[in-house]
Amino acid sequence: MIRVLCLMCCLLVLPAQARETHTQEAREAGAALHAQILRQLGGEVQNPALSAYVRNIGARLVAVSSMPDAHWRFTVLNSPVINAFALPGGYMYVTRGILALANSEAELAAVMGHEIAHITEDHHAQRAARNRNANIGVIAGAVLGGLVGGKDGANEVLQKGSRFAQGYLAGHSREHEFEADKVSVTLLKEAGYDATALGDFLDTMADQKRLLAQLVGKEYDPNQVTFFSSHPATARRVAEALDLAGPPEGARFAQRYLAAIDGMIYGDAPREGFVRGANFLHPDLRFAFQVPSGFLITNSSTRVVAQGPNGAAQVFSVTGGAAQPLDRFIAEVWLPRLSPDVPQTALQNLQKVRINGLPAAQAVLPFTSDGKPLVSVLTAVAHRDLTYLFQGTAKADDPQAIEALIQGARSFRGLSEAQAAALKPYRVVAYEVQPQDTINVLSATFPMETRKRERFLILNNFDDGRSLKAGDTIKLILEQ
Repeated sequence: MIRVLCLMCCLLVLPAQARETHTQEAREAGAALHAQILRQLGGEVQNPALSAYVRNIGARLVAVSSMPDAHWRFTVLNSPVINAFALPGGYMYVTRGILALANSEAELAAVMGHEIAHITEDHHAQRAARNRNANIGVIAGAVLGGLVGGKDGANEVLQKGSRFAQGYLAGHSREHEFEADKVSVTLLKEAGYDATALGDFLDTMADQKRLLAQLVGKEYDPNQVTFFSSHPATARRVAEALDLAGPPEGARFAQRYLAAIDGMIYGDAPREGFVRGANFLHPDLRFAFQVPSGFLITNSSTRVVAQGPNGAAQVFSVTGGAAQPLDRFIAEVWLPRLSPDVPQTALQNLQKVRINGLPAAQAVLPFTSDGKPLVSVLTAVAHRDLTYLFQGTAKADDPQAIEALIQGARSFRGLSEAQAAALKPYRVVAYEVQPQDTINVLSATFPMETRKRERFLILNNFDDGRSLKAGDTIKLILEQ
């Protein structure tokens, strides 16, 4: 599942002076943004042992950094997004998504060392100075150097400014990424870790990004980077990281790392609902629905987006208390929110309906975007004191897609208490390989519907031709 991490937290631009990411002003700014980060990214993982484990790794790294006595705070976010990032003032975050992808303590330390470097090298102040030099206004997003980059890395999203200025800043960020990789390698060596772990993790991350691109029918080239990309090409970073690290030395601590993440939720938590193939199921709110055939679901903490062929899409969200009557809600409340200038008379086929026994209403709204005629299918459903909204969009000359959006919304159904209780999240399981095990046998246990073997190989950073060795500990994903 692909997540788009969008942290539009506007941070005051601090004066560009040396080491000022740890001034009192920076710490106050970081503390203020910390609360917003927790709200938007699932809060802190409720696993004291795992949180303490990550803090200990952070402490081991900062002890050999250039700022061992500064304020540091390490947080594990309850988010499946594969990312790590830092805020001014010493606030550093890793997600459980990135913990699931790493295969040793040394790899996680490499990620954390990279983010620590953004702070110790004062990259925030340098960005602020360059921002002023480019004369482009405010950088929206206080996140420093998300490891993944692009939208998933929550990096430089600019509120104002020219295309050239955006590229100017993005290029500067690439310089910072290489510098952060270099500092991370130094920290790993001085802390007693195998510094080649950084290159290995970047290689795994490239494989994961390739898989995610393929799942939505896009090509991925790890050697390609554009002027407006905020991160270097992954292949180049891997090569440079391995060159900096030299021959493997130091510890990996793979066994104790896998023990630390054993049982951790993989993917969506129950309170966010589960994507299971073409179905979305929410055990806490007790509902489910199915997206049309050929649509790919993307879940987030606030909405579910299903993207289909020929530009069709459907956005699912929830609003306050149950709204009655629902046909009036669509015309008098929802439509003005979507487009205040569109009159109610523009709605077609506005009618009350019942969807699997639940009160509902549907309407069709023709509109034009960039000169192209489109249709929006609006559906509101009342369930357990909340109102659920489906907004589907398709080309006006695609009646098959329009009907698919109508029927997709009408798949909404309530779940009984027993049905909801039977839904379980995916979890990372540390598994000891048995003599009879093969990659095909173990990957077949993965609960995902597609590319099971490929997911297994990426999760464990295995080459396709590798054979398993009895007694080794690997990662599985199981529904439990």
